[in-house]
Amino acid sequence: MSVRLPASRRARAALTAPGILSAATIAGLAAGLVGDGIWDVGAWLLLGLLPLVLVIAWSRRSR
Repeated sequence: MSVRLPASRRARAALTAPGILSAATIAGLAAGLVGDGIWDVGAWLLLGLLPLVLVIAWSRRSR
């Protein structure tokens, strides 16, 4: 028998990863607009996080 979590904890658990990914995407877009050089590197890293997570999730799902 599994233990059910309260609704507030289930919602928090379900929205944590999408919230972090959306914050990273917004930060990456802002970094890309703000400056050049290291800002561009930061923007690429932050914007590359979402496709990386998607590829990892899809590869685990297909197993």
